[in-house]
Amino acid sequence: MKFATVIYTQDVRSVLEFYQRAFGIATRFCDDAYKYGELDIDGAILGIASHSLGELVMPDAYHAPDGGNRGTSIEISFIIEDVTQAFEQALAAGSWRSRMAPAYAGRVAGIR
Repeated sequence: MKFATVIYTQDVRSVLEFYQRAFGIATRFCDDAYKYGELDIDGAILGIASHSLGELVMPDAYHAPDGGNRGTSIEISFIIEDVTQAFEQALAAGSWRSRMAPAYAGRVAGIR
């Protein structure tokens, strides 16, 4: 069994391009018509899907975020050697600062 998760967004292609610029993660698959793409991160698949696809595959169950400036209840974590460098790369790629703080196992950075 392998692990995969899907995050939903307005613009699938922009999210895939962000992960490439920020972390060097190449797109494994993208279907612009279906509005779905995948990143392969050391064997774990991170799916990126549109809100319209969420509504299609989960009728009457999918609820897109309300569009406010609040985050959602999901966190995607990467375990990396140089947190500061990755944090700065993500900011340069278009993310914005959420947090940079010491943590129990090293440093932790958060971006949105």
